[in-house]
Amino acid sequence: MIEINSETKVIELAPKVFSRIRELDDISNQDIQNSLDPSLNTKQIFSAGEGTGKSGSFFFFSFDKRFIIKTMNIGEKNTFL
Repeated sequence: MIEINSETKVIELAPKVFSRIRELDDISNQDIQNSLDPSLNTKQIFSAGEGTGKSGSFFFFSFDKRFIIKTMNIGEKNTFL
């Protein structure tokens, strides 16, 4: 889990795998914290529901465009895992 601030946490479903991917791409936990800081993403947060996809999911792009968060339903999560 990566803590962005006291109210926001990122929970990884496969932490060992994603830790290795971040390591290969030279992405630190601090990079993620900085990119996903709510105070820097106000515009993105309030427009997150716009442009929902066919599945009803939506994509959230961090203010600096380094990271994307996609919502998943249970079926997509199970397939992903």
